[in-house]
Parts: sequence; C-alpha cells; structure tokens
Amino acid sequence: MPSFARKARFLPALCVLCAVCALTPPDAQSQGNPAAEPVFLGVDLSYINEMEDCGGVYRENGRRVDPFALFAERGANLARVRLWHTPPSRYSAFPDVQRAIRRAKAAGMQVLLDFHYSDHWADPGKQVPPAAWDRLTMDGMRDSVYAYTRRVLDRLAEEDLLPEMVQIGNEINPGFLLPYGSRSRWAQLRRLLEAGIRAGRDVAGDRETRIDVMLHVAQPEHAMSWFAEAARAGLEDYDVMGISYYSQWSSVPLAGLSARIEALVSSFAPRDLLVVETGYPWTLAGADGAKNILGRDALEAGYPPTPAGQKAYLTDMTQAVFDGGGGGVVYWEPGWVSTFCSTPWGRGSHWENATFFDFRDGNEVLPGIDFINHAYDFPEGRIGPVPPGPTSAEREELPVSVELSGNYPNPFNPETTIEYALPKAMAVRLAVYDLLGREVDLLVDGVRQAATYRVRFDASGLPGGMYLYRLEISGQVLTRRMILLK
Repeated sequence: MPSFARKARFLPALCVLCAVCALTPPDAQSQGNPAAEPVFLGVDLSYINEMEDCGGVYRENGRRVDPFALFAERGANLARVRLWHTPPSRYSAFPDVQRAIRRAKAAGMQVLLDFHYSDHWADPGKQVPPAAWDRLTMDGMRDSVYAYTRRVLDRLAEEDLLPEMVQIGNEINPGFLLPYGSRSRWAQLRRLLEAGIRAGRDVAGDRETRIDVMLHVAQPEHAMSWFAEAARAGLEDYDVMGISYYSQWSSVPLAGLSARIEALVSSFAPRDLLVVETGYPWTLAGADGAKNILGRDALEAGYPPTPAGQKAYLTDMTQAVFDGGGGGVVYWEPGWVSTFCSTPWGRGSHWENATFFDFRDGNEVLPGIDFINHAYDFPEGRIGPVPPGPTSAEREELPVSVELSGNYPNPFNPETTIEYALPKAMAVRLAVYDLLGREVDLLVDGVRQAATYRVRFDASGLPGGMYLYRLEISGQVLTRRMILLK
C-alpha cells in the first residue's frame, strides 16, 4: 500500500470489493428473488486491530462501538483484509489477519483476503518479493507462491475462517513479484499468478466450497490493456476484475467512470467487476503531524471536502459503478483513525481526513458510512446486500430463551469465546468490565437476529486478572466472570 513515491501516494488496497458473481449467501432467497445475486458494498478493515491496540476508539451517538459490527449493521457485506508475508510489525501478519477475519465473520460479513505476496505494501510503484524468497529460481518462486497460498488458506479453513474471496496480488499493474513476473514477461507472470489461483482452487475443492479469485489493477484507465494482455497470454482462470479508483491518481473523471466499467464488463464477461479501493476526504484538516494522503488534488468539482460532500461523492460514484454493470464498491480503510502510533512516514494517521469517523468529536461516526445503505438502482439480476445475520455455524435450532454461557476456555490467554443465545430479534449489548466497573471492551452493540452467537474476546492488551462480561437485552442483564492468566 502506501508508497509516498508520488506526492504521498499510497495507492492502498481497498480491494475489498471483489466477487459478486458467485457469492450468493443462503439468505438471498429471502429477498423475494431467488435468482438475484447481491451486490457487494464493503470496507477494508485491515487497520482496525492496530488502531484499537494503539488506543483508537470508534463511537456512535457518543458510545464506543465495535467497528466491525457497526459496518455490518450499516449494510456492509464484505470486509477486505490484507496479508503480508513477514511484515516489520505484528500487523498484517497471519495472526492479525486471523483476528480480523474472525471479527468480520462474527459480524456477519463475507471476507476478501488480499495477498500482497510481499513483506510490506505492494502497489504499482513496487512489487517486492518477500525476503524469505530471495535468490529463488523462477520455478522456486512459482512453487513458493502455491505453497504459501495453500498453507495460509488451509490454516484458515481449520478454524472455520476460510475467506469467500481471495486477491492474488495487490495493484499488479507492472506485474507481480518483480522482476520474476514482470509485465514484459507475460509467460512468467501468468505462471506465477496461476500458482496462486491454483492453490485457491485446490483448497476450495478439498473443502467442498467456493473461493472466488480476483485480480486487481489500479485505476480504470489501466485495466483494459492489462486484462487484454492477460487474455492474450492465456490467463483465464479468475472470477473477478478488481480495480482501484481514486480521482487523485486517475485520469478518468467521475462522469466517465460508468462507461469505462461497462467496457470492461462487456469485454471480459462473464466475470464480475468490483471497485475494491476508493476514498474521498470529508475535510482537508488533520488531527496529527502525519501528512494526509488525500488533499485538495483529490477533490472532484461539486463535491466539497465536508461530511456531506464525502457521502454525496461516494453515493454518486457507487451508482456509476452499478450503471456500468459493476458488482460493488469497497471503501479503503474507513477506520484508519489518528492514534499515538507511528507509520514509516510519521506519527498518527495519513488517512484520518478520509475515514468515516470525526476526529474533532471523539471519532463519532460520520454520514459517509451511509453510502453503504443508500437506495441504489442495481444492475439487472442484482439486489442489495443481504442484511447481516448469523453465520452458517450459528444457524442452529432457535433458542427458547435469552442465555449467556460461560466463556471457554476459562481461564484463558489471550483469547476466549463468549456464547449467548436469543429467542427472537433483539437489541444486544455485550461488554467486558474490570473489577472496578470500567468497560474495557465492547463486543456487541446492536440488533441481532434469533440465533446462538459466539463472540471472540481478545485480551492481548489487558493485564491478567478477573473480568466480568455483561449481556444487556431489553432491560435484562446477565453477568458472568472470567479469568485472564498472564
């Protein structure tokens, strides 16, 4: 992601949006049109764990909320999560990705796993292989792509965390794992990409499920030539075209976006297309010393850098995607708020002016989030996102009463599972407190359907000791104790 090569150019990985084409949740038939497939309206939430560990909070009506649950409740049905091979910190490493996927699935969202195949950001300005793969031959690099992709997906499958979609590479405009997979060497580039694709297909086959595959290119003006070259090179086995669209770095104005998307969809049918990265500022001010990525040159005429302007831009841009036959939009890093932590480029966030949270008001949620649940005109054969509900593991015989079970394991370190049951749709608040009565984590806050739910509690940043978890439902309060051993 961030590459400050051109004017603080990050070119993130908001590729969250990828595969509407075969990810129809079982609940889609409840929408009245069993043949229709839901579009994807999603968010890249790769930074959330790190921001919370750095002291970041997210609020709705002044109350602290779980951002994963908040986005799902506002209609998001796809969470994008990035994975680096051996990153410089513990974030975007495999355990962090496990944690993010677990939270996304608990909130009822599907997952797009974004393999960067690098130890840090991969984007059009750099596609650096992992250091662990230095000095490999071309065959060794291909075999490593397959083995690594397969190992990651197998480990996720063992924990019932398999993503519904995978992205093989991030913004691979110049190629992939350079110099091995340079775009000037399409035969080699195809072999490397096919190794990752084959690993996804093999895991899906072994698990008797489906994992859609996306290939991702930055900016619509580059996509037509890239996918045409891929077709001429014989690269055909993928399901979704992912593109980034940022007005700051694109020569395509918003008024021309739908035509570009329509050309791509018609040229490479029956594949779907998702704008998996996008962003727009709600202010040009900042909360810290870290330079904002999106500045004045990110603005489109008619869309001022205000909360209302951000929402208007996103709704109009998303409608343009649907008008062109695209399958959805994913917003890049709406939760990258300002904290005391640092990046390689400065202390704080480079994106706080483009999040969906107002740093002037304690990170209160902004109206831009509601681009997700806007009343769009969808492409023919598509419906809006299916409302989040229990995951497949939670669709069991309905409970007959409200229940709060003992957590397991207990004692625990650093994670445990809390289970609760609802006999009907109810407003739920599940929070964890220390023995002084201070709230240390909010796990659930919103309406949930009738089902049995299992919520993971990660206490990595807390001291050992006894804690209480409390379930509040319609005036009823249930409390249990748990012990964190450290």
